[in-house]
Amino acid sequence: MKPKSDCIACLIERTKYECDLALDNDQDKLIVLKEVIAFLLEHLDEERRSPAFFGTERERILRRCSGSEDPHEALKMRSNEVAKALLPDAYDFYATAANKVEA
Repeated sequence: MKPKSDCIACLIERTKYECDLALDNDQDKLIVLKEVIAFLLEHLDEERRSPAFFGTERERILRRCSGSEDPHEALKMRSNEVAKALLPDAYDFYATAANKVEA
């Protein structure tokens, strides 16, 4: 399955988003973007290349250029902190709902 035009736009947009997460320097971001775009141009005409193929290579390029095995690590940690902070409210909500059902 060849990627559609929307896939290409999404891959580039996602590359920029991930560069913003993993890299501080705009010059480094440009290097990753250029490499991903070059990879897309080189492989777009190949038959049977799925969007996942391009996404996987995007991740490899970002990891190599950023030196980070997980460019999303800081975001995951913040998300976990927010989720943990919400747990008491979630417990209260469901306990209240369970009490209403029993009554």
